[in-house]
Amino acid sequence: MLWSIIGWPFLFHATGSAATYYLSTNDYDLMVARFAARQNTVAFSIAFTPGMAMGTVFPFLVPGYMYFISSNKVLNNTGAVAAQATAVAFLYNNILKAISGRAHPNAENNNGELSRDFKWGFGRRGVFYGWPSGHSMTNASLAMSIASYNRDNPWIVAGCGLYASYVATSMVLGAKGEAHWFSDAIAGTLMGASIGWYIGKSPSHQYSMTIIKVLS
Repeated sequence: MLWSIIGWPFLFHATGSAATYYLSTNDYDLMVARFAARQNTVAFSIAFTPGMAMGTVFPFLVPGYMYFISSNKVLNNTGAVAAQATAVAFLYNNILKAISGRAHPNAENNNGELSRDFKWGFGRRGVFYGWPSGHSMTNASLAMSIASYNRDNPWIVAGCGLYASYVATSMVLGAKGEAHWFSDAIAGTLMGASIGWYIGKSPSHQYSMTIIKVLS
């Protein structure tokens, strides 16, 4: 986890933090949340509920299938990469959420004060409320680890990028905009993508594969 935020990945983490400050203090978070709250609930549910559902289960199902079920060696290797990247992103995200304690949007009461409501400390709002978006971060890490490991295939890279973008958009516009602020998704995607890309191109996944084989 530490190596995933040191060096060039740190620029993505710093950019996500800076974007959050800018978008929240200039009320762009508020404008996006109010836009989501005004939209047709049925239409937006059809468009974005699948993204929220995939963002919940795919970080477990995709690496699990690739590594434990598939008999394809390339998928086995990709699954080991994806599992490590997802685990790192999940752990790191929960630490950040526990420290930041950011309030979620509220479709009935969105205002500038709420969009800037952070309770800094540790565990003041648990790990459910907070910054950045866990769905955006873990799925960006999942997608970019797969893309990085298969970076010679432009179709896989493009598909992974579109998937991560769809999940992040779903977390902002789905559920009447009450899941996450715009900047939560931006920060989570940037951070997760840097973690996934770093791990996907790193030899460290080889050690993870050995450990998994020993344990299983």
